[in-house]
Amino acid sequence: MKTTHVTGLLAAGLLGLGGVSQAALVPYTSAGVQLVYDDVQDLTWMRDANLFKTQYDADNNVVADIIGAVPTITSGNGIHSVVSGDFNTSHGLMTWYGAMAWAEWLGSIDYAGADNWRLPVTIQPDATCDSQFDPGAGFPLQGYGYDCTGSDLGDLFYTVGGLTAGDGINQSTILTGAFTNMQDSVYWSGTEYAPDPPHAWNFYTDGGLQGLDVKDLQFYGWAVRPGQIAAAEAPLPGTALLMALGFGAMTVLRRARQRFW
Repeated sequence: MKTTHVTGLLAAGLLGLGGVSQAALVPYTSAGVQLVYDDVQDLTWMRDANLFKTQYDADNNVVADIIGAVPTITSGNGIHSVVSGDFNTSHGLMTWYGAMAWAEWLGSIDYAGADNWRLPVTIQPDATCDSQFDPGAGFPLQGYGYDCTGSDLGDLFYTVGGLTAGDGINQSTILTGAFTNMQDSVYWSGTEYAPDPPHAWNFYTDGGLQGLDVKDLQFYGWAVRPGQIAAAEAPLPGTALLMALGFGAMTVLRRARQRFW
């Protein structure tokens, strides 16, 4: 009976019936760059979720270009000189400082026709999380845990992607249909942990944990910007509708799982 009921709800979502949300991930192109617009968050994401590595593979001078344009990053724990060691070009990993410099560099070159690229934001405190304190850290983390939908990455993972705690981001057919090169790993947030600035927030896309680490560790970066680029080319006909129906179906399925399991 459970399977029959969920399947019926999924079919209703695909038909756009029953008041299903019409939120959409809208793929589009600007200045030759493939992007994805989330009309709920009002954010544009890079379609390539490991863009730094893609850029380096195409041009080995990218790290030097970033350092030349953004030689230092100033944060709550002082001024950091950006160096080649902030970047792992084999995998696309970066320290927090490297990821911040990379996002700022994208803006400096008007990448995809926009000058305001940044890393995803984490709100603090984030009351949506299932935990507000990590005993192992010895201090309140003001937003540590699972089911954190207040942050950009958390909302993409749970709300848009329809995933649950313990899932990997590539398990979402909604997200894999919209993005490329998503890593089941850890992505940096651009938000420092306010009580202890040597740390910054991040998001574990291999299980849905919102956490934080010291800025010298290397994780992935995913650039975003507010809104949709005005001069962008329109998406292919029907693409946004299909993405909307798929997102609506995932939302219904998730609600059904919460109700029946």
